[in-house]
Amino acid sequence: WKALDMRTLAAAIASYARLEVEDPVLMNKLEEVLASHDLTQLNPQGLAALAFAAGSLSICQDVNVQQRLHTATDAVDLARLSTADLARLTWALAKIAPEKPP
Repeated sequence: WKALDMRTLAAAIASYARLEVEDPVLMNKLEEVLASHDLTQLNPQGLAALAFAAGSLSICQDVNVQQRLHTATDAVDLARLSTADLARLTWALAKIAPEKPP
């Protein structure tokens, strides 16, 4: 996994999320891999797809994954996203946001 380039890895995670199969061992591994990769290499569409997949699979509990997604979002030109991709990215970022205390 660590040898894969980020674009290939992002596409693989997005494809896995579409299968709607939950394998806790694989999901933990995917979260570990995301926590160790530079997500700023992704284009805006790839980042939106990856963020949506990570949010859908709940593989963004690790603080490092959250920080990497936020850093990558800050680095991309959001104007290049379609409305649907922007909505998916926004949903994912809201889902991974730490919960505020009551």
